Amino acid sequence: MNWEALGAIWEIVGAVAVIATLGYLAVQMRQTTQAVKAATLQSQQQYGVHLRGQIIENADVARIWRLGMEDYDSLTNDEQVRFRMLMFNVFLSTEFRLDHSRQGLMEPEFTKRDDKLLRFYLGQPGVRQWWETASHGFTESFAQRVAALIREEAASGGNDKG
Repeated sequence: MNWEALGAIWEIVGAVAVIATLGYLAVQMRQTTQAVKAATLQSQQQYGVHLRGQIIENADVARIWRLGMEDYDSLTNDEQVRFRMLMFNVFLSTEFRLDHSRQGLMEPEFTKRDDKLLRFYLGQPGVRQWWETASHGFTESFAQRVAALIREEAASGGNDKG
């Protein structure tokens, strides 16, 4: 066997090794992406459980939540601060999930669910009052999405509660 034949064999072996390495890396990337998606979903679910737990476990927070949903102006100044923070957390969490969805880190079905939740919240008079003063605290794209949901609600005559 001459040197040219041996060199050709090593080139073939090298090409196969490169292809095998690329295949391995593709599998690893897919597994990493799946792990990131799972961690993102788990994080969002844990936050939701935490927020609901605050409302369930604390009668004062539950009262502020309920009254704030009905009529934001009926709350005292201190209660309004607490309600604003609660709603900001809910809407900010939704904004994060929508951003994660755009990045491919969450499935599109979560976006549909979040739109339904936003419609529900925006259908509450106190939340609508809060949003009118709080929308500037969110990204432009999220504020536009909420505005579109409000327009859809108005166009449907308020019959779509998600």
